[in-house]
Amino acid sequence: MFAQHIIKYATGTGIHQILTLFRSMLFAQLFHRDAFIGSLLFALQILFYPRSVIGEAPLGQSIIPDLAPRPPKERSKLFFFIFLVVMGISLLIALLLGIAINRYGLSCSTAQRRSFFLVESLLWVIPISTAYALHKVYLRMEGYTLFSSVSSCITTGCTIVVLLLRGADAELVTQSIMWGTLIQACLSGIVTWKIAIHHLSSSSAQSEDFPLPHAMPYLMRLGASTLRHFSTRTNLLLDSWFAFSMHTSSVIHLGYALPFAKIPIEIIAHSASQAILPFLHKSNRPTQTTLNLALKIFLLSCLFTIFLWVSTPRIVSFLYPKLSHVERVTQCVLGYLWCIPFISMQCACVPLFYVYNMPFVLASFGFLKVACNLVLNTCFVYGLGYGEEFIAWATSLSAMVESALTLAFLYRLLNNKGNLKESLGQEALVQGVMQGVVQKVAQKKSTAAQETG
Repeated sequence: MFAQHIIKYATGTGIHQILTLFRSMLFAQLFHRDAFIGSLLFALQILFYPRSVIGEAPLGQSIIPDLAPRPPKERSKLFFFIFLVVMGISLLIALLLGIAINRYGLSCSTAQRRSFFLVESLLWVIPISTAYALHKVYLRMEGYTLFSSVSSCITTGCTIVVLLLRGADAELVTQSIMWGTLIQACLSGIVTWKIAIHHLSSSSAQSEDFPLPHAMPYLMRLGASTLRHFSTRTNLLLDSWFAFSMHTSSVIHLGYALPFAKIPIEIIAHSASQAILPFLHKSNRPTQTTLNLALKIFLLSCLFTIFLWVSTPRIVSFLYPKLSHVERVTQCVLGYLWCIPFISMQCACVPLFYVYNMPFVLASFGFLKVACNLVLNTCFVYGLGYGEEFIAWATSLSAMVESALTLAFLYRLLNNKGNLKESLGQEALVQGVMQGVVQKVAQKKSTAAQETG
């Protein structure tokens, strides 16, 4: 039932990950002695941080399971309202980030100042990339799985074309990121709003007077999912920040290692969990379906990880032949690899927490992961003086802690599902409050109408 959607989403994700790896290889060949790449990789993490926190993944996990079964017109109206809220937040983030860079950027090191300068020149990418992430969520909800996943390759493809044609031109590389983001947002926006306008102009479904009472539960779930992804992206930013405190080359080594290590998670686990969300409501046994998928993903990611563990030294040497200290990149990749099966299984089980209305549990585990990563990195880098490969190990250990807590809680949930759902289901409380408000407003209107009559 879900196989074709998973294959479509995994195809687009796989193409994007391969292009990202190819772009890293070109960076290493063309800028192998230039600190520009370390600053650019850190700047890109900052620029796409808001999109990762409030964009595609949290929106998809928080609103798709409930919006997908609704009529197209109501679904489009609620999505449009959420689109306005999220875009307002992204514009505010871009404004505050620009103010913070102007005020505190000069007090940082030279490499960090270069990164902040790149961020300041690309600030408008934040709302544009967030809009693109929202478009992808809507397209997935409407069944355009392949288009939504393949369109993410445009920005990376533009950068690769510039690198192949013009070589080590830092200014053109920066411009290719700007224009690639704009092009993919415009293309996905044309398709998205054509579908949405068609649904909104349709008279087949009843329209609501005001979407806020219906949108509030989704916004609460979006807040919980945002907190979880905030912790995940903060983990990666902490890695880069600790690497910057060591040397610029440490940021480059981690930046080259991470896309390689993320391939199994993105193609196998993330694609499966994201692809099944719009269609999980059609399953008669969503819990059993998700658990079966999680077990298959775990076994497949184990095989993938074993293959990468054996072949990583040769692959990294082939990808980055001109990079000095290529063994450091290999050690960073190996530090990220060993926890991939457990993270993949956790990613596959995440939809169940949204099925049972418990997204805040995931958010709390995510903050524990950040605290664990901060403690481990402080001990490894400042306490023991280890290199950047131990930053990767700290990230893996903290992710293992989150995965263990998530799977243990899920085991308890499935054994005692009714009691836990009743005691921890936050959205049920929100829906009850909002329904009470709507009923009171309707009663007041009817009373006023009777008195007027």
